[in-house]
Amino acid sequence: SYDPQDPESRQEIPARFIAEGFLQLDKDGNWLIQNEPITHPKLTAFLTKQLRRTAEGEYWVVNGPQRVLVELEDAPYVVRRIDVDGDDITMTLNDSSREALTPGKGLQIAADNVIYTRVKAGQAGADQDQDHRARLTRAAVQQLEPVLDQADDGFVVRAGATRIPVTTIDQG
Repeated sequence: SYDPQDPESRQEIPARFIAEGFLQLDKDGNWLIQNEPITHPKLTAFLTKQLRRTAEGEYWVVNGPQRVLVELEDAPYVVRRIDVDGDDITMTLNDSSREALTPGKGLQIAADNVIYTRVKAGQAGADQDQDHRARLTRAAVQQLEPVLDQADDGFVVRAGATRIPVTTIDQG
């Protein structure tokens, strides 16, 4: 089966294979179809695993030749869980993948106190030097709290020798 990982442009796909206007992803990583929740676990897992960024910066779900554009309420990925073990901090995303939280990914806090990080570098339609934004759930933030400290210049995550500053971002 065809499962593109490299960026694709809308112009590369025949219009008959592009659907839009009915699939949404809310801020907590829940899927909706025409504003109604999708609750079937295998379907939501499939949609999340097939989520890709277009070359234009939109997101769509890829299913063979079909591309279904997704309306995002916030970030395309959600950090559902954080595990801290010594120097290592591991994130579990809404597509069930796991990856390390490293200083290079960073943590950013928005004016509404929502925390974001960067995930899936070079994957899901991103070029090798690009990544995707991920929103931390409240549960993930609570799991991060034991290693979150106040520093002179804001907040910092300290796990063993790992130090990750939490920077402020403007969502304007």
